[in-house]
Amino acid sequence: LHVFDYNSVWSTMNGIDITQALADADQHFTTSFQLQFVQDALFGLYIDNIQLNSGARLPVTWGDFNVGGNEDGNVDIDWSTVSEFENNHFEVQVAVDNNDGLDFKTIGFVSGHGTSERLNQYQYVDSAPNKTGIRYYRIKQVDFDGTTTYTEIRQLRFNESTTKVSAYPNPMMDDLFVHYEAQKEEDVTLQLIDLAGRVLLTQTMHFLEGSHDFPVQMDADLPAGFYSLRFVREGREPKAIRIQKILD
Repeated sequence: LHVFDYNSVWSTMNGIDITQALADADQHFTTSFQLQFVQDALFGLYIDNIQLNSGARLPVTWGDFNVGGNEDGNVDIDWSTVSEFENNHFEVQVAVDNNDGLDFKTIGFVSGHGTSERLNQYQYVDSAPNKTGIRYYRIKQVDFDGTTTYTEIRQLRFNESTTKVSAYPNPMMDDLFVHYEAQKEEDVTLQLIDLAGRVLLTQTMHFLEGSHDFPVQMDADLPAGFYSLRFVREGREPKAIRIQKILD
């Protein structure tokens, strides 16, 4: 904006921010608007070389983001946006705490509303079976040009699912068998531990979902006494049962 003063000198006014005025009028740089200049002095007002520049705009303005478990064992994931600008879609992401940091994986996609200036509500259901431990959730937002933003992270704790496992016969003499019901495909490491905490046997197995019966590779010279049979599974608390060996 150039202003002609009493000394016949042009002065330049830069950086006039009309963003707030547009917001007050519920208008945005993506819509049509008019600027009106009113003369309030005795001398004329000369205007030259007007340039309007909009600053960088956020792809979305986030509203609420909530996660909650339901009685079916699923997780209801709800979020909202107050505004969206060229928003293509959302990705629902989840990570589990495996002591190696959080590695988020996308479990679902939800379409966005492109450009919108109203409140939009979204929902997704995490129906993965056998959730255990702590699961971390976030929403990834993707623009049409590939620009991304993220929500904050929410976490939800699940009780350890009950894996049915038993050893028979117990007490045992020479042979020992284990019945194991896997709730998903998984690797399990079996350890035989004595009362002093020493690991006497390590046996690793790969299970498909379902029931399994298998022999434990026991040492024939194992002394009589009490032992712990521990099952170690990635990302889950170890499970242990107590067994007793007796003499013939």
